[in-house]
Amino acid sequence: MSADTPAVEAMVFGPCQVGIARGVLDAVADRLLEADQDTLVLVSLWLEAGARAEDAVCGAARTATLSAVREAVHGRSTSDVGRLVRDRDRIGHPFYGAG
Repeated sequence: MSADTPAVEAMVFGPCQVGIARGVLDAVADRLLEADQDTLVLVSLWLEAGARAEDAVCGAARTATLSAVREAVHGRSTSDVGRLVRDRDRIGHPFYGAG
């Protein structure tokens, strides 16, 4: 993790982490995950460097975390998987190119 300013660092270690924790606990409440010592949840996050709205950042992290856990548990539709596999060589990212 690279936080290039104290403001970004505060957002990552504050609202982002709280939102992620709440999203995981939402998944436990929705019975998507067990509250045990065997389940491991890994989260990668990206934060816009200019983000300043703590509540919005926290809420977005919470929503994204629960959504990702839900997809990991239930999977994607067969048609979505087929499309992803078919188009895999076109997958890109703004920081890596168009593929």
